[in-house]
Amino acid sequence: MKVRSLIGAVAVLLLSCENPFNPYGEYTPRLVVYSVLTNTRGPQFVRVSATYDPLRIDPGGPLTDTGLEGAFVRITGGGSTFVFRDTLLQNTHAYVCDSMPVAPGVQYSLEVSKDSLGPAQSSIVIPSAPSVVVSRGTASALDGPSFGLLAFSVGLSANTRRHRVRMFIEFDSPDSIRHRWEVPFDAVDTSLFFVTYPDFQYTTASAFEIKYSGRSYEIMLTKIVYRYTTAVKWRNVVFEVYQIGEPLENYSSVANGFKDELSLRADEPDYSNISGGFGLFGAYTVTEIARPFPPGFFFNPYPSH
Repeated sequence: MKVRSLIGAVAVLLLSCENPFNPYGEYTPRLVVYSVLTNTRGPQFVRVSATYDPLRIDPGGPLTDTGLEGAFVRITGGGSTFVFRDTLLQNTHAYVCDSMPVAPGVQYSLEVSKDSLGPAQSSIVIPSAPSVVVSRGTASALDGPSFGLLAFSVGLSANTRRHRVRMFIEFDSPDSIRHRWEVPFDAVDTSLFFVTYPDFQYTTASAFEIKYSGRSYEIMLTKIVYRYTTAVKWRNVVFEVYQIGEPLENYSSVANGFKDELSLRADEPDYSNISGGFGLFGAYTVTEIARPFPPGFFFNPYPSH
């Protein structure tokens, strides 16, 4: 009985050797969709392409645009539906909606289909509106004449994964032109040779405090007066809050975070939040919160005689 089983196994092995080994699996074309929504512009864009069969593509050949024309692209959210039209952007096919306002805290759903491909779908929630609270002591320091430590309480959206908070001084020069100068975290003198500016930080808490040196704030006021005289009109202290949502942060971290020059691995991880396809549907927001200077605010750094 054992001899018969062994002979049968050998026969199966010999027959299987007649079929050539193929390392490639069955290829199924899929949609590839990229779109990043933002409140910083009116038009919104969607890039639509398709996967390709590796056996039919020469990696050393010329690069060609793989954008697909004639796809159906729709985004719904906030009680509205936006249908995108095909267009050409820098020799690349894309889909655009000329006017699609992106509201904070709203869920948007994307749907893309093209003939037998799709539908590719995804949903995201836009980061909600942030807050910046100025304490009474900091408000007094902003308004002078004494410029102490500036501390601000910041509140971010629960789905924000990376952020940046910047502070600007907004003013009108004597020729009635509006200007906006950024205030560094700290500065030694008006040369601004040694300064530190806010950068993007990974969000570990939705509520936290940021601190600025009162000296750097005073230095920026001084530089403005030195350049435009005391005739400037002080308008606002403006806080710019940049929030990056979770899908966009995840995609960026995966795409840019695995570049180990010492590693022998040739593979790289991938990220997609597109159901029925591949790609990215993400969002970021930029919100400005203005605090007006008090009426009659005047700053004169020149020594009095």
